Amino acid sequence: MYILMALGFFILLFVAYRYYRTHSLRWVLMIFGVLLIAVDWYGIKQAQVHHFGMVKQEINKSVAIQPKATVSNFNFITISEAKNGSAQYHYMMHNKAYKTVTNGVPTRVVRNAPKATLKSKQVAYNATSFWRKLLLIGLPDNTLVDSKYTFSLPKTWHVVTSKQLKEVTALTSDTQAKINSEVTKEVKAQMAAKIKANKKFAKDTDAQKALQKQIITKVTTEVNKEVNQAITAKLDAWNV
Repeated sequence: MYILMALGFFILLFVAYRYYRTHSLRWVLMIFGVLLIAVDWYGIKQAQVHHFGMVKQEINKSVAIQPKATVSNFNFITISEAKNGSAQYHYMMHNKAYKTVTNGVPTRVVRNAPKATLKSKQVAYNATSFWRKLLLIGLPDNTLVDSKYTFSLPKTWHVVTSKQLKEVTALTSDTQAKINSEVTKEVKAQMAAKIKANKKFAKDTDAQKALQKQIITKVTTEVNKEVNQAITAKLDAWNV
């Protein structure tokens, strides 16, 4: 539109030049130039306010996402504050780190979904052809007017801050050490009891291995259950 406005001013300059040289006013060209400037000025205002010359487009996307972190049986997306004060969500896709900065855009978290997805809806006005883009030179030819994000998360997924994630991770820091300690204690006690009840057990390596495997499974299940209960209590306290 600025091109047409420039053309209008050029016509007026030409009319003024001819009048200076010939003292003859070319009314038709002058009126045409004035109208061209006026109409184009109105068009610029309409383009800025009502997106004149652009086409409304709605873009909907849905992508599968992976957790930013996994702790025990729980998966986590982390949330932090961007430099502009907006919330930003951190997650993974195709084993690569991604983030969505909301920029004040409404963001929903849907619980108990069958799979983890991020859905985005964007409404924008775009200049969809060369001639539209040419007409809008000097003006925005792509304007985003509305945007929404929806995270659909399964039951074991949660949105937490980085600080909260560290607290959850800390609950599992000594899990393996605790399992090893409990297994050693349990194996020692049960081996002694088995040998006392049956002297042949001391030489039955297969039976000993089976007992150890059974104890490892039992202790691991019990310790992990305790850890999961502790994590659940944390998440419930945070209401996430």
